Amino acid sequence: YYASRGLGDVYKRQVLFCCPPAKKLTSYTVPEGVVAIANSAFGQCKALETVELPSTLKYIMTYSFAECTALKSITLPESLTEINDFAFSGCSALAEVNFAEDSSLATIGNAAFYDCGALTQIDFPDSVTSVGQGAFVSTGMKSVTVPPTIYDIGYSAFGFYTDQSGDIVAMDDFIVYGYEGSYAQSYCSDNEVKFEAIEPENTDDGKNSCLLYTSDAADD
Repeated sequence: YYASRGLGDVYKRQVLFCCPPAKKLTSYTVPEGVVAIANSAFGQCKALETVELPSTLKYIMTYSFAECTALKSITLPESLTEINDFAFSGCSALAEVNFAEDSSLATIGNAAFYDCGALTQIDFPDSVTSVGQGAFVSTGMKSVTVPPTIYDIGYSAFGFYTDQSGDIVAMDDFIVYGYEGSYAQSYCSDNEVKFEAIEPENTDDGKNSCLLYTSDAADD
């Protein structure tokens, strides 16, 4: 189901509101022109294995694909800027998350990939600046490389899982790879997660600078 609806004061485009779980679709192509996939639009579509996203998409909203337990991979378009809270939570078969080469993605919300047990690797594009609380709790990841462009990392974003009591606890062997003085190192210190420094490939353009990123610096 689609509708034209205002998004804030800026956007008035087509929004995909709902793909009913009762349809039991195994694949779906979101039409070009859609800029937002609404809250829970594909939630609990347990038969959905593949979905193709349009080049116009900017927002994946809260719980958009939550508990799509057959979804195996997702390719995110260059236009996407936000993955909101719990967007792919409970997608237990999701093994691949592919980003566009010139990705515009800036924000990955709280618990966005929570309980994606098949997900063993994530390669962040340099466009990402914020990773929310618990974003990758209870995935199959054993390590992650965090680029220095990420300057906001929520509690338990990496290196945590939920135990049988439902408590969020730290993994003993998880490693965060990042640059000295980066927010990745600060996150590990605050959350008692193992950090291993990597050498910058170059510092000519400042992308791999060892300076600590702050939100004020990013705004400049």
